[in-house]
Amino acid sequence: MPCLVFYFFIIFITGRHTRTHATSNLTQMRMLLSRSFLAQARDTAALKTAIFKSVFVGVIIGLVFYDLANPSPPFYTVDPISGEALLTPGVQNLASAFFFFVMYCLMNNLEQIPAICLHQNLYRRELASYSYSAAPYWLVNCLYPLPLTLVTHIIWFVMSFYMCGFKQNLNYFMYFFWITFWTTVAAFYYAQGMAAGTQSAEVSFALFPMTFVFLTQFCGYSITIKNIPSGWKWASYISFPRWTFQGLMINDFGDRGVAGEEVLDQYAFDNFDKWNSMWIIFFSTGVCALTSYIFLRKPVSKLIHSPASLLVSETETLSEVGTATRAEVGSQDWLVLEEGEEGTDALDDSGMDTRPLLDTGTDRDTDMQQLSAMPMSHGCKVSFSQVEYKVTSRHTKAELHVLKGVSGYAEPGEICALMHQALVSE
Repeated sequence: MPCLVFYFFIIFITGRHTRTHATSNLTQMRMLLSRSFLAQARDTAALKTAIFKSVFVGVIIGLVFYDLANPSPPFYTVDPISGEALLTPGVQNLASAFFFFVMYCLMNNLEQIPAICLHQNLYRRELASYSYSAAPYWLVNCLYPLPLTLVTHIIWFVMSFYMCGFKQNLNYFMYFFWITFWTTVAAFYYAQGMAAGTQSAEVSFALFPMTFVFLTQFCGYSITIKNIPSGWKWASYISFPRWTFQGLMINDFGDRGVAGEEVLDQYAFDNFDKWNSMWIIFFSTGVCALTSYIFLRKPVSKLIHSPASLLVSETETLSEVGTATRAEVGSQDWLVLEEGEEGTDALDDSGMDTRPLLDTGTDRDTDMQQLSAMPMSHGCKVSFSQVEYKVTSRHTKAELHVLKGVSGYAEPGEICALMHQALVSE
């Protein structure tokens, strides 16, 4: 994941203005990143909820597994009836705690699906107007949640770690912390890709539990790796929670001597380096992020499906006809007028459009989804001349010229600010 982000960051640094967009990829990324952080900071209710949820989950995990996460040898007992060697309750409790940590890393991101789907219409609309390209938007959506994710992860992880009674060892703690954090990030990108691919919160909510059960079923806890049917062995390799669970087990039992090696052999986790699990999680994070990027680019084909389409209000008349057809977009029902279609042919004597509307009574966003098209636009050039603006002083009651005789223009994608010369100097 760090290599993937660094690669795209270098591309953005070296990016140049293109004929398609008025600004470089780096400028687009900076503006989107600033907007995302500002929106996140202003949503105080969501921030408070995230903090409260982290504290609550940390306490719950700590109470359920309180002081049960550091068993002592021997790790096996003999069944008096069958004579079979069984893992002690202490080992089973520790494995259950690891599995619960992994499950929460996955389920913690379920709430992100509605938010991602909610932003799809805005993203499609801004993409259609060439405000930015898909790559900067994707990278920003990968980066801006990380600080809050890290803070909330620290809260619930530290609380549950010390309440459960895991080993008080720095190397043990750091490995445990970072592999679960990157699993959370991978799960977030996985949810992001699912939401971007389906573009529907309802469909995503239906698919997520199915994939969640699939991923956790083959992680090595419910069914040990050696007991998975041969036809399903492949599922354990693509299940990224499996590598997190395996890394946590090796991190704990790997330095417990012969008894620990016997436990790892029981789970088929022996003869494996725990750091390989970390690299596999990094790779899985990159794959999930790349998948979300591929799905985010998917609307582009729909955006250019009807490149010359024009949304026209039922009650508005056309100002021109033919290839230069234009109309003001109102808030009524909508229809589509293709380029080259004579607008006067569809109007009656009173100037009203007589063609049937598309699903009369539905809102604009629903109609645009049914049309599977979004009007493409490079924007327009805005010019102004001899702009004046006056204010009245509260103290002297005199009129003051803030702006006087200001002229200029703004290209599509540019921001032009008008201000007093005293403010410019500051």
